[in-house]
Amino acid sequence: MKLIDDLISDLPNVDIDAKVRDVHVGYTWIGVLSRNCGVAKNLGERHDYMVRNIGRLTEKTAIELAEYLKSWNMIEAGIGLAAVNSMITPRGKELNVTDFLLENGRGKKIAMVGHFPMVNDLRKVADELWVFERQP
Repeated sequence: MKLIDDLISDLPNVDIDAKVRDVHVGYTWIGVLSRNCGVAKNLGERHDYMVRNIGRLTEKTAIELAEYLKSWNMIEAGIGLAAVNSMITPRGKELNVTDFLLENGRGKKIAMVGHFPMVNDLRKVADELWVFERQP
């Protein structure tokens, strides 16, 4: 778990008292709202796993939830990753990734991890498109 420990300890400018304001676990995405909104992919695990402190997750700090990333319960690990992501301040410019890929991918060879809704549109403009999907 050294990688996860390093990830949590290296969070930039971490406010260790950052309160968790909301947690949502959906069929495909998990969201945690603390300093920012962080998301993580729900890997489609069975949803009958018990999540520690269910119903009381908003009583924790974001750092406390980040520790869930160490869990072998993939729902808990997703909550932990979303909590880590919620503590990272976004940088760069705001853009729509679909528009960006359609404009910049024209005539290019593109490899994409995950099947996203824009795949069919992207396939029309790309020279070649490969989609790597765990659950095709």
